[in-house]
Amino acid sequence: LEWLDSLDLNGKTVIDFGCGSGILAIAAIKLGATRVIGIDIDPQALLASQDNAERNGVADQLHLYLPTTNLPISPPMWWWPIFSPAHYVSSPM
Repeated sequence: LEWLDSLDLNGKTVIDFGCGSGILAIAAIKLGATRVIGIDIDPQALLASQDNAERNGVADQLHLYLPTTNLPISPPMWWWPIFSPAHYVSSPM
């Protein structure tokens, strides 16, 4: 979370690979991201992420997917990927 807080996420789209409970995705939204795309292989993780997003009032900004679905990601698109554990990405892809 400290690393995420150091980024300028205002107006950005963030992709959270392996979103789990959604804690990083929710934090990204609270830190200014316009939208977060959460991806996880576990359907239970997506349910937990949705529940946590609703509890934090950000469900309309969090879009959740299994990796086997058609993801709404097509270049060119500015987005910041986050992973758990988080690794620094120096520039948008």
